[in-house]
Amino acid sequence: KKIATDICRYVQSELSKISNPKKASCMAAYMKSDPSIFYGVQKPDRSPIVSGIRATFSIEDQASYEEAVGALWNLPHREEKYLALDLARMHKKYISPSAMNLYESMIRTGAWWDFVDDIACNLVGRVLLENRKD
Repeated sequence: KKIATDICRYVQSELSKISNPKKASCMAAYMKSDPSIFYGVQKPDRSPIVSGIRATFSIEDQASYEEAVGALWNLPHREEKYLALDLARMHKKYISPSAMNLYESMIRTGAWWDFVDDIACNLVGRVLLENRKD
């Protein structure tokens, strides 16, 4: 639980430092969403946060992986959800059948093409390909 909380605090702190309300408004218009769910931080500016997560936090087991990804995913801003997907993809050994309930929940609650495509291709698709019965 602690690592999930620490990762969430780190992500929120880093995103807050570089938030851009003008970009948030444009991003919201593109996604036909409320601007309050965006920090206004585009992907290139999130890359250092991904690197910081990788350098600072160590996910040691499946339960910690699922808790951390789920905790980030459940935060209110879209950029937090994008970072949850980055976190999920960076720990390939935990992309496994036991995480399928998490991925299903993310698809159901995300329900936007940008989330669903990423989850389907990079998480669910990987699990299915690596665990198929020939």
